[in-house]
Order: sequence, then structure tokens, then C-alpha cells
Amino acid sequence: MIVQSHGKPLLFVVAHMVYFGPMILLMVFYWRTISRIVLGHGPGAMLFVAAAICSSPTAESRTLVVVKE
Repeated sequence: MIVQSHGKPLLFVVAHMVYFGPMILLMVFYWRTISRIVLGHGPGAMLFVAAAICSSPTAESRTLVVVKE
């Protein structure tokens, strides 16, 4: 994952846009609302989202399907 993100730094953005579609753009625009909802569910949800964000720079979006649901 680290080698992929250093070799082609923005490849994961294109891959996520193709795989997940407009949901990524909606997440960018509604990030404050999403973060308030996640914080309302407690520290476990916050840690889960933080782990998902840390693992998102991979260009293989299919590996994040578990995080998406």
C-alpha cells in the first residue's frame, strides 16, 4: 500500500471515484455532519472511521468494502 501511494500519489483518488462513485463527493461536502454523527455513536465508531481513513490510500478500492458498509 505504501509503495503504491508513493509511486502514483493520486491514483487512489481516481480509483475511489470510479469504484464508489458520487458518494465520495457527498462525503467531502457533508464531512462535518458525518463526523458529528460518528462522534455521537461513541469512541468505537470514531476509531473505526479513523482506521478506515488511515487505510484508504490504497488504489484497490475493493479492499475498503467492509469499511463502507
